[in-house]
Amino acid sequence: MRAAWGAGGVGSIAGTSARFSMTTIRTSLAQHVEQGLYLSPAFLRGLEVLQLDAGALVAEIDAECARNELLRIVPRRSDLVGDPERRAAALAAAEDRPIDLLAHVRREVGLLDVVEELRGKVLALAEHLDERGYLDGDRLRLAQIVGESALDDALDVLHELPPRGLGARDAVDAMLLQVDPKDPDRPAIEQILRRHLDALAAGRRDEVAKALEVERDELDALITKIRSLDPAPGRRFATPHRAPVRPDLAVAVAGGRIVVTVGDGAVPELAIDRRIADLVGAHGVPRERRRELAGKLRAARSLMRAVSQRQETLQRVGAAVFATQREFLRSGRPHIKRLRMGELAESLGFHASTVSRAVAGKTVWTPHGLVLLREFFEDAGRGPSRAERDALVTALKELLATSSRRTDAELAVELARRGLTVARRTVAKYRALLGATRSQRGTEVPETCS
Repeated sequence: MRAAWGAGGVGSIAGTSARFSMTTIRTSLAQHVEQGLYLSPAFLRGLEVLQLDAGALVAEIDAECARNELLRIVPRRSDLVGDPERRAAALAAAEDRPIDLLAHVRREVGLLDVVEELRGKVLALAEHLDERGYLDGDRLRLAQIVGESALDDALDVLHELPPRGLGARDAVDAMLLQVDPKDPDRPAIEQILRRHLDALAAGRRDEVAKALEVERDELDALITKIRSLDPAPGRRFATPHRAPVRPDLAVAVAGGRIVVTVGDGAVPELAIDRRIADLVGAHGVPRERRRELAGKLRAARSLMRAVSQRQETLQRVGAAVFATQREFLRSGRPHIKRLRMGELAESLGFHASTVSRAVAGKTVWTPHGLVLLREFFEDAGRGPSRAERDALVTALKELLATSSRRTDAELAVELARRGLTVARRTVAKYRALLGATRSQRGTEVPETCS
């Protein structure tokens, strides 16, 4: 996706700065999003924990235990597969390597198959990213850095690096860069972000639904999508931190079977101190103390659930990734099969943002050493290429022209016979973009996706 840096266009803020610039919104957009979308503490906790690597999660657990006397750590031995001595040596060698935003961009650009000149232009732009991941400067200034003729291509590459949203002009731009341009919900999401955050913050959901001409449950679904968007994607790199030295996953081949384990040994088990928890309902304990302990009990349970969900999600993602990596496991990095994050998410029944968070910063111990889980994916969030989308749309139009009453599953099978393997939900999305539903009996298909 290309965000416009001149007048007009999805990414342009220039012509509407009076309404949408961060200096004129009454509070920061991030605060609006949190208030307006009613993000529950448990939901936020789950997102935070899922995105942490094992080392950061252990630090978070230690900090929470220090301030919450109801939490106890139950140590357990590591159950990661693989040679423990070799793994320990590799982890020791991985210490003290700082990762900041610019270093992250350099690493990600290094994984791309782009010409060296364009790679240099992207890195030149990256040097002007602020701590939120926004580009500092207008189009004229950026063109002076990389040249007018190369600016759009360099921005395209920067915008598609993980985490999506880097190189945006502001928070709205960053969030919109994370939405698939082919997503039929994108126009409504943009309207919410640009026009209706104040109304949502004030609890006027019915008013927003009416303005968007959607039902209340449809608005709720849009809000759920927006919850997954990060208004400041560079902020996770704002403070340099140590590279993870505790593997989040390990994979090995045993008896011809691929075995994936979550690094549970690196993450301590948590338990609730029942003696203190029982004071919540005990007679003779001051009300204020009981109220304080009740809040800490909720926080403890929330963290325990979030850690459990993180481990389960990471296990499922890891198993799905390495089910496709037998050649890598046998022969090493040159044989990595890079996967599409969106397709893997669909196969697991996850939102793509869930897989992105599960992968972010995570490491896996393999027969060939410590590897970033991110390396097993193509450019995160890129989705199908233009050629692939065009081929899919053309084939779908042809099939719908012969019969618009086929189910999405039937269309997916027929597309697979033509060499276009896509999930049923992908068919449904593109069918919606074409304006055709199963109930339509005509054969004419609108040219909305050409």
